[in-house]
Amino acid sequence: MTCYGGNGPAIGSLGQYPEDASVESVKITDVTILKANSYIRNTIYIKTWIGIPTLQSSYEPADLPRGGGWGSVRNILFANFDVQGADSGASITQENGRIVNLTTPGSSLMEVSNVQFVNFTGWLEGGERAGSVSCATAHPCFNIEYQNVSLSLNQSSAPVSTGRCTFSREGGVTGLSGGGCD
Repeated sequence: MTCYGGNGPAIGSLGQYPEDASVESVKITDVTILKANSYIRNTIYIKTWIGIPTLQSSYEPADLPRGGGWGSVRNILFANFDVQGADSGASITQENGRIVNLTTPGSSLMEVSNVQFVNFTGWLEGGERAGSVSCATAHPCFNIEYQNVSLSLNQSSAPVSTGRCTFSREGGVTGLSGGGCD
């Protein structure tokens, strides 16, 4: 797959509606991420919603709540990515909707586990880290592995494997250094 511009490939929005939103046994390999039309936001990401249905004014129609879905995201493999200018590295972001409503942090009902990010090379533009894992206090992430993830923070810098991790189980994230990661 080759992705030109936009938000980048994603598994999500999971849990946006009050139903089972489970995703299991996904394999995405041999991907090229190319900056086009002046941006590409993400290398690849998993995104889930808050666990409490909450009105979200930024979504249509504005009078319907979002969030409250449940399930699991597991046995996911993302491998062999050539990244050319994405804004951020490979990531997991739970708690979508939290920015709009700060009263429901940590509430995602989605459990994220057994996710592998393997063989990521290339460069980010404006990115601060090779990856990030931000989970929920209700269901901390575990068995998240970054293996051979080495992205430069711009076209001319040395590759890094730094990241930021929040609300993962102890030992739940491997292969990233810094910011709460093992």
